[in-house]
Amino acid sequence: MKYKPYIWLFLVFTSALVVVIPGRTQQNNSSNILFQTSTINALIAGVYDGDTDFKELKAHGNFGIGTLNNLDGEMIGLDGKFYQIKSDGIAYLISDAMKTPFAAVTLFSNR
Repeated sequence: MKYKPYIWLFLVFTSALVVVIPGRTQQNNSSNILFQTSTINALIAGVYDGDTDFKELKAHGNFGIGTLNNLDGEMIGLDGKFYQIKSDGIAYLISDAMKTPFAAVTLFSNR
């Protein structure tokens, strides 16, 4: 269980993202939607194999956080590109075919 300490850090960042990103939801347009695949409770319960691939995830957002199958690093989505941060600290570009057991993304615009 070498990833267990990271789950709590992941929970804190996910909670912050869920609270900050939706912000004002007066209008129901794509800039106010947070898409989440699976739940953090499923991840904590040990569901480490996902069925959502990154091609589908990109259709729902260009900015977010998550993880990859078998908790193989952290996922960071930035400007429509998704990266896998492994234990060596290097950010690897994620292919569209890779899958995630948990992710939260939104369409972010700096306008």
